[in-house]
Amino acid sequence: MLVRHRRVGNQSEAAFMDRAQKQGWAWQRIADALELPSADAAEERSETLALELSRAHPDNNARPSLP
Repeated sequence: MLVRHRRVGNQSEAAFMDRAQKQGWAWQRIADALELPSADAAEERSETLALELSRAHPDNNARPSLP
């Protein structure tokens, strides 16, 4: 259950960052909104989330997910 909540949180954070970028927000503004220390930290967080979410996606699992 905790893993599911973490994934939902990561998806929400990634979606926020994606929307903010599409609306022209600078990395520093995104960092400020997420209370991250710098623009570089926000950009790194975005890359980390993308990697984690791509690994965790069921389509990337060779074995099917069971309910």
